[in-house]
Amino acid sequence: MKVPPKWIYLAIALVFFVGSAGATLWMLSRSTPSEPEFVPSPTEDIRLKAGASLVRLFDGIDGEVHTLPAEPIPEVLAGKASGDIAAEYPEWTVLELSPDRLLVKVNLSEAASAAGTRYLGIYEGKVAIYSGTPGISGRLEHLTDIEVEWLPEYEQANLRLGQEFAEHEIDMILEGLREMAASRRPAR
Repeated sequence: MKVPPKWIYLAIALVFFVGSAGATLWMLSRSTPSEPEFVPSPTEDIRLKAGASLVRLFDGIDGEVHTLPAEPIPEVLAGKASGDIAAEYPEWTVLELSPDRLLVKVNLSEAASAAGTRYLGIYEGKVAIYSGTPGISGRLEHLTDIEVEWLPEYEQANLRLGQEFAEHEIDMILEGLREMAASRRPAR
């Protein structure tokens, strides 16, 4: 028995390959609709009820996604749909919408304001007052004249972590830090 040349095997393999690729493309073209169908967004028809809960997420400076405590939606959003919400609050990204719940992503400065927390930290080598949550979000509110390098190491460590304070304590805390720094600073 005579063995056919190798090119014949190659030709047969090529015919089968091209044929199977063509058949696959033909089957895909028949199963795929020629024009994409419009599917309305499921959130377009959903409207918020008065008293629905608002949940805000934000990306913290630590790289994690954080959630602010749920609260009722602003009254202006009652009865609104997704497009109305985007027009009223363009800085929000609506992630989920149901009549009873609105889940949005916000930026850090809004998260800091919403959290309502204030803390002492460091900015450009000086004691600074921030609004937000230490280690998560912060917006510089006020830069003091107190130089951090003249404070004791334990105070510097507290400031690096972010030292929360009650509103009625701030003047007393800043005065104490100012006196500590002055007592440790060399005479000029």
